[in-house]
Amino acid sequence: VGSGMTVDTSLSVLIEQSEGHQIKSLLSSIRSSLIEGRSLADCMRQFPKSFPEIFTASIAAGEQTGRLAEVLERLADYSEGRQGLRQRLGVALVYPVILTLVSILIVTGLLTYVVPQVVRVFEDTGQSLPTLTVVLIALSDFLRVNAVVIGGAIVAVVIALPLIFQQTGPKRWLHHMILQLPMTRRVSRGVNTSRMARTLAIMVGSGVPLLDAMKSSSEVVPNLVLRGALQQAANEVRE
Repeated sequence: VGSGMTVDTSLSVLIEQSEGHQIKSLLSSIRSSLIEGRSLADCMRQFPKSFPEIFTASIAAGEQTGRLAEVLERLADYSEGRQGLRQRLGVALVYPVILTLVSILIVTGLLTYVVPQVVRVFEDTGQSLPTLTVVLIALSDFLRVNAVVIGGAIVAVVIALPLIFQQTGPKRWLHHMILQLPMTRRVSRGVNTSRMARTLAIMVGSGVPLLDAMKSSSEVVPNLVLRGALQQAANEVRE
């Protein structure tokens, strides 16, 4: 588009060089609608799962102002930036998650299999045991006797928690707690703020009115508490 090719021709080039069948089908549908006389933004609005509001609103503004190529370049940088941030967060979380899981498995294994073997030695000596040791033995016995019940409870909790936190009330409470805990507060605020700022910057830079840009920016913020704060800020700007 930046070199002067029409959007129709540019889409044809993309269709030819795309390898995935779903991508080809998606672009072909957009091109067919474009040939019928619709704008590129309207064609993309038919596929909201593939193109979020930031794409359609920015492209609509780019078409109106004649800056479509610049807007598309901004959107490409935006998508790459989000993908890079997602990958960095994933890499940063992999190690602590694995370390936690391995630690839990090791402690469970020790309490279930190793401690009972050691208990026999204590029983043979007939000596009184320290309180901490008695508690540890009691915990080991509890885990061995109720292993099936505990395992079932863990599975039930793992299944139930996502269903519970899909509801707006519990989900908002969870997001509020994430913003309060020292270990997660800075990361959550940083990720949500950077996502909002990046979205707002690209939309305003593309010519989208500020209020519309703030509305769309709030939708990309996953934390409901911060999303509500941004929507309140948009209302105050409107006033």
